[in-house]
Amino acid sequence: MTKREKGFETTPCFPSPVSYLPETDRRYNEKKTQNSLHCLLTIKEKSHIIYHANYFVYKKKTLMIKNRKVTLKQVAAAANLAVPTVSQILNGRRNYCSEEQIARVRKLAREMGYQPNIGYKIMIGEKTRTVAILFSQERTYHTEENRNLTIRLISELEKTGESVYAVTMGNSREENQQRIRDLINRGCSAFVVLGSPVGEDSLIRLIEDNGIDYVSTNNEYSRNDLHLDCDAVFQQYADDILNHQARHAVYVMADGYYHAFCRSSAALLRKRGTAATLLSIETCDRQPFDCSDLLFEQGYKAVSRQLKQEPAAECWIFASDYHALGAMKALLEHDCKIGEDIRLYGMGNTRAGRFSVFPVNTSDIMLEEQVSWLIRHLRASAAERKILVPKTLFRS
Repeated sequence: MTKREKGFETTPCFPSPVSYLPETDRRYNEKKTQNSLHCLLTIKEKSHIIYHANYFVYKKKTLMIKNRKVTLKQVAAAANLAVPTVSQILNGRRNYCSEEQIARVRKLAREMGYQPNIGYKIMIGEKTRTVAILFSQERTYHTEENRNLTIRLISELEKTGESVYAVTMGNSREENQQRIRDLINRGCSAFVVLGSPVGEDSLIRLIEDNGIDYVSTNNEYSRNDLHLDCDAVFQQYADDILNHQARHAVYVMADGYYHAFCRSSAALLRKRGTAATLLSIETCDRQPFDCSDLLFEQGYKAVSRQLKQEPAAECWIFASDYHALGAMKALLEHDCKIGEDIRLYGMGNTRAGRFSVFPVNTSDIMLEEQVSWLIRHLRASAAERKILVPKTLFRS
């Protein structure tokens, strides 16, 4: 028997063509491959080539399936639920599913890589469940309290199936109006406005005219606003100063901040016989960076100059913890006993202030309360203006 004839009887040393593909695809592929093979090839060689041809086509189709966009129908089939039910869950609409079922469907959609068709929603005028968080200026994007607030907001919005844009507003009314229009054209269906951007009155009016949901913080033109009552904090500082029978308190801050939040507390101190003076410093509202170091330096330089002119006051009041920490350095250089003879008052309950060796009295921004209110009222039908009094933390 010849070697070529033996090839018909021997078992191939490789797997026979496997059924990776549907029967019709496999037969078509084998026929096409056989027609292209040289007639002198053995059965073993033909089978080997057909096997790898089938496997190549299988891998190609698998890759195409993986790259194909996952549809709502596929998510519903995987979740064993009706398509309308899954649509309601992923779009945040009311339904009768349990919280566990809702969480399971959202997790499944994420794992499968499901992405909603934003373009289609914009075209038919349906809400896209995309929220834009607007920072009033470049500096507010970097502040510790706004960073923490934004991280918590994004976390809570993602739980309800929302997508998030984070946008820093500019320094002109026209520029900011155009940014709002661009966000609306991208499909943003809600806004969270942090602070008071330039042209805030026209921006709020533009959002309202387009029928878009929004909430804000510390914005006087907004009808759906959460206002932190800093004036109440400085009133509590004044009460604490009076309880310690201090004779002199110095406000170290920008003129605008003092007149906005501290005039009434200073008047109370003067009325009760405690001297209250303003040591004015430059505002850094429009600084385009994280200005924690700048605030520290401002506090240090302002208090150093003041100490050269007159003896140290018993109480020093600042608009931020970083100002107070800078003042602390200056006071320690003049052998002042902080926490005993000298009391410092800051704002924001920053991490640096919490871990300071010497005590800084401060106020907490009530992060959880802010996030809870903003999320709850973002889609609420009735507007509300809420006043939240920060919690004072006395450490000395």
